Amino acid sequence: MKALLALLTLGLAAASTIPVMAHDGAAPMTKAECEKTPDMQWDAKTGTCVHK
Repeated sequence: MKALLALLTLGLAAASTIPVMAHDGAAPMTKAECEKTPDMQWDAKTGTCVHK
């Protein structure tokens, strides 16, 4: 039972940290950087990089 609880705790910890590590929080600031980033596109009206 202790082993099962330890595995469950480890799984929850890994599941909650992986999304944080995958996204650094900073959107590309230039059009060139934005075009290189997957799932992002440049919004010419606002001059920012937004999710597709």
